[in-house]
Amino acid sequence: MEKLRFTNVSKMTLEEFLKRYYLSKTNIYKIFSNNLIEVNDQVQNRLYLIQPDDVISVNLEGLVVQDIKPWKYPLMIIHEDEDILVVNKPSKLLVHPDGQSNQTLANAVAFYYQINGLSFPVRHIHRLDYDTSGIMVFAKHLLAHSFLNYQLESRQFEKKYYAVVEGKMEKPSRVINLPIGRHRHLAGVYIVSPTGKEAITKYRVIKEYENSCILEVSIKTGRTHQIRVHLAHLGHPIIGDPIYGSANSRLMLHASSVSFIHPRSFKIVSYTCPSPKEFER
Repeated sequence: MEKLRFTNVSKMTLEEFLKRYYLSKTNIYKIFSNNLIEVNDQVQNRLYLIQPDDVISVNLEGLVVQDIKPWKYPLMIIHEDEDILVVNKPSKLLVHPDGQSNQTLANAVAFYYQINGLSFPVRHIHRLDYDTSGIMVFAKHLLAHSFLNYQLESRQFEKKYYAVVEGKMEKPSRVINLPIGRHRHLAGVYIVSPTGKEAITKYRVIKEYENSCILEVSIKTGRTHQIRVHLAHLGHPIIGDPIYGSANSRLMLHASSVSFIHPRSFKIVSYTCPSPKEFER
């Protein structure tokens, strides 16, 4: 039986302890009704007041069924602890199965869990396009996933990217606040549209070349192809973009760092991912 163990928890009830991870009412009910939470190896009810020396154990195995098939593929691990796994996703790799292929990053994580005897489900917190490389965060259990997903939805989960774009930017930095929607006639293509959803992208120029420049980009929203659409709309498509520019190289977009509140320490943590060799050139 795989259990999560928590110590050094401040004085609160067991129900309050679970609620601070933003678990749904349904999952909280299941945990208590199935006696999946214990204090010092004893089942306690939701109103139990946690003491400073208590050890809380939560069994979440029964709440999730793993349906990701393991795929043997080497992971580039940036950080790992009992709650999260942070990896470097290469370009030309799907994040999760699309119904046609099981050779994805999620399948590789499933294999990594399997060979290390870990019974965690595969839960990615955010996504990267197939052509985009860089940092990806996986939650190892339901509490971490719920907590990090809340931060993502409330825009507390910060992500930064490096992008190499065509031409020189008119402004050294800018906040692009333009809505993005689906292209009416082209499947899988997105455009700036007055009827689209809110999309906010911020960039600053890192380095300029004769016909291109490197940008540091951060996003406040997570629309599909957001960075690619916004920069192409300004007339500076990302080099190597097969949809919004010209595919003369790999897509020069790389997720370089993430910052968020850790689900165990409740302190802000940051992780970085080195740029690929193509960016150095």
